[in-house]
Amino acid sequence: DPCGPQPTFAWLQMLPRKERQALRRCQAPEAARAALAAAICAGGKGEASLAPACLLEDLRRRARAAQQCSLDLEEQLKEQAVAHEAEVAALQEEHRMSIRRAKLQLLAECAPRPAAAREALTCQAEPSLAPLSAALAYGSRAGGAGSAPTGQRRPAPSGRACSSPPTR
Repeated sequence: DPCGPQPTFAWLQMLPRKERQALRRCQAPEAARAALAAAICAGGKGEASLAPACLLEDLRRRARAAQQCSLDLEEQLKEQAVAHEAEVAALQEEHRMSIRRAKLQLLAECAPRPAAAREALTCQAEPSLAPLSAALAYGSRAGGAGSAPTGQRRPAPSGRACSSPPTR
């Protein structure tokens, strides 16, 4: 092992005091990198480099580990995004079905004929649109046996009356 028993980054203690102070004043990693590069390159002019031989390999290993960590985090974010999209889609579908049930319940309560109310209730149990269109078509026919007199509404099956505001 070329690093030997030296503590990690012990070579920083071997930097001249002026260069260590310049390194401490750095506000950003880029500035610290530039100061370290200047200190290491300055040591290469006529004297032995201050950095140990294993520094480059250690920095590469740390960079690979950081890169792998960032890739893992990106993968986790993608998985979370897929899970969130599925959850939102499920919530939207649940909301759509809830709205549909409420509309069918209202149609059943306010249906002009009992058969139309039964058809609307059937639609709640069966998600097919055919009974709904039949109920609407059947309820929209004018006259016929069992229809309420003009201007009056039959009480809804739940006991509530569906009435429109009075016209003058």
